[in-house]
Amino acid sequence: HNKNRRKNFETMVVSDCPAQADAVISSNTGLVHKEQDPRDLANKVLTLFHNQELAAQMHDNGIQAVQEKYNWAETEKHLLKVYEDLLPNN
Repeated sequence: HNKNRRKNFETMVVSDCPAQADAVISSNTGLVHKEQDPRDLANKVLTLFHNQELAAQMHDNGIQAVQEKYNWAETEKHLLKVYEDLLPNN
C-alpha cells in the first residue's frame, strides 16, 4: 500500500456544522462539505484523494493540532478556567 494514499483517510472531511467546521478550518486539518450534500462530500473526498500533497499537509497539521491544542492537558486548562470563572469572587 502506498503510504501517501493512506494519509487521505487520516485527513478529515467534515460537514459545515459550526463546531466541526471551525476546528477543521482554524487548524487547516481537512475540508468542509455542505451538510446533506453527498455530491459536495464526494468532491471533497476526491480532492484529497487526487491531491496527495494537500492531504499530507492537512494530515501533518492534524497531528500538530492534536499535540498543541486538542489534547487533555489543554482541555484541562480550559475547563479549570471555566470553573474558576464560575466561582464567586472573594
